Amino acid sequence: DPDQRRELRERLIATNKPQKAELTFVSRDGKTGCALVSADLIEIAREQCVLSLLHDITDRKRAEQFAF
Repeated sequence: DPDQRRELRERLIATNKPQKAELTFVSRDGKTGCALVSADLIEIAREQCVLSLLHDITDRKRAEQFAF
């Protein structure tokens, strides 16, 4: 979701600290999912970049919906 990515990037820039978020995504086959994202600002060759790690939690979120 572009809005979620923008919000995460803005939080990274504003705080200059690593951020965690739960974001939605669309896979290559068009399915929507949910991911835990950890992101931090790093510098490579004097250029500011975002280093991010995504963990797909789609199955867990679906299971939580049906938990008793």
